[in-house]
Amino acid sequence: MSDLSFSGSAKAELSRAALTRECCAVAEAYGVLLYANCFTAREIRIITASPDFAQRLPRLWRRAFDFDFDAVRAGGGAARSILTITAPEKIRTVFNRFGYDPEAMLSHHTAWNCWPSWQRMTEPSAADIGRSRFLGVGHSG
Repeated sequence: MSDLSFSGSAKAELSRAALTRECCAVAEAYGVLLYANCFTAREIRIITASPDFAQRLPRLWRRAFDFDFDAVRAGGGAARSILTITAPEKIRTVFNRFGYDPEAMLSHHTAWNCWPSWQRMTEPSAADIGRSRFLGVGHSG
């Protein structure tokens, strides 16, 4: 592991958690998007310095949305990984999964405003929410 900080160690450990339930993957993906570099109707861009988290993201997206990122630039050493989606149909799929219309939204970093619309799904556990917030937050990636 290249990042020996507590934060890096914790992200590496959390990134090893199994992606078994689709509802948990969707909850985690939403948490990631809340802290993503860009989450708009035209682009989704996630930047991370954590190699473990960067490896988890494609698996998470396949489990939650059944598609891959359009572009993945892997980081190395001190470089950050950048994962991007620009295909309109993929972005629409993400927004629709959360009950949003991408063309009608002004802001997509809505924090907890999304949770009530998830009542029709299994309620995400505190661990799912905590993991998604921790993995996506912070300047260290």
